[in-house]
Amino acid sequence: MEISSQLRNEGKKSFCRERLLMEWNDKRGQKMKQESGMMAMAIGMILFSTSCMLLEKQEIPVTAYPEAERELPAQASIAAGTEQDMEGTKQYAEDGTLTYWQGENLTGPLENDPEFLQLQQENADGGIAMAFVRHYADQLKLKNPADELRLSSVQTDELGMTHVRVRQRYEGIPVWGAEMIVHLNPANQVYLMEGQYIPTPTEIETEPALTPLDAMNRAALHLGKGTCTGCETELMIYPESPGRGPCLAYRVRIRPSLTEGWNYFIDARTGGILNRYSTVQTSNSQPSIPPIE
Repeated sequence: MEISSQLRNEGKKSFCRERLLMEWNDKRGQKMKQESGMMAMAIGMILFSTSCMLLEKQEIPVTAYPEAERELPAQASIAAGTEQDMEGTKQYAEDGTLTYWQGENLTGPLENDPEFLQLQQENADGGIAMAFVRHYADQLKLKNPADELRLSSVQTDELGMTHVRVRQRYEGIPVWGAEMIVHLNPANQVYLMEGQYIPTPTEIETEPALTPLDAMNRAALHLGKGTCTGCETELMIYPESPGRGPCLAYRVRIRPSLTEGWNYFIDARTGGILNRYSTVQTSNSQPSIPPIE
């Protein structure tokens, strides 16, 4: 009887111990789950913050098209203002030319013209671009786009967008650094025009007073060289000259040595040096030369 009572007491104690142990394990498991959830949440917040910071720092290219072959002059006009109207977003240079024009369909007003519709049907990208420029010639400050602009290249990318490059000329003489790019969507509608050019020049003398040899000698003298061996010249319209605006000029390409190269712009009427810049990428290899007078 006494033994039986002792066994019952021991059984109760064992049951209580097991019950307490089970309750403790349950509470411990719940606590670990809570801690694990809080840890996962903290890690998630850290990863989210990090990804946001990386996205803020990421630089997205605005344009993926090839650069123009020619370097623009140092005095080139910068954007003077931006406006947005029914025709889209426009950005102007200081001389009033349009350097950027974006809209959903900039050639919409031309689509009532059967000739323009024919150009679209024939995928005549160059003709579409020129028709666009002619239609907006007054806004673009061009008097005769057909004579002033020459088709340079036409490229279609993997998205079906076509990019038409035209370069500016004046009376057959190229304007330095003046290029316009007209962008077409797959429906052959112009959605973007960008570039840098000058208003149609007026009262520019197109007959040089200097010979190409005179211009080469002027550049060589400024560099302290006796001759201009291997130099090349090209007659062009330089966009800006001090106090006169665009003027006739020679571009002289001079390469005195393997580590030295220059582009000089010589006024074709007066012989004055309008500008010059190095054609060698490593600036530390260039000797010091006198400033432009």
